[in-house]
Amino acid sequence: MAKKKSRKSRTSQGIVGSPSKCRTSLHGTMTRTINQQNAWLAGKNVVLTIDNPDKSCTNERVIRVNARDVWGTPPMLQRKEPNGRQG
Repeated sequence: MAKKKSRKSRTSQGIVGSPSKCRTSLHGTMTRTINQQNAWLAGKNVVLTIDNPDKSCTNERVIRVNARDVWGTPPMLQRKEPNGRQG
């Protein structure tokens, strides 16, 4: 004999698979930027997402670039040159 149903229907609550809300809030984006800066200062490989400078390329509105190309070399990795200048 089959089991008796305990309810007539089951409605999804919409919780599973919903996107994280912290990415859309200002707090979430600032936290991400601060974490990226801390990783860059520690000498890690950080990838930033910036607006595409080529406005005619409409299929890629944002591009991923290395943080060293945008922010330069982290201070801890800059070595002094023999003549006293940093480079």
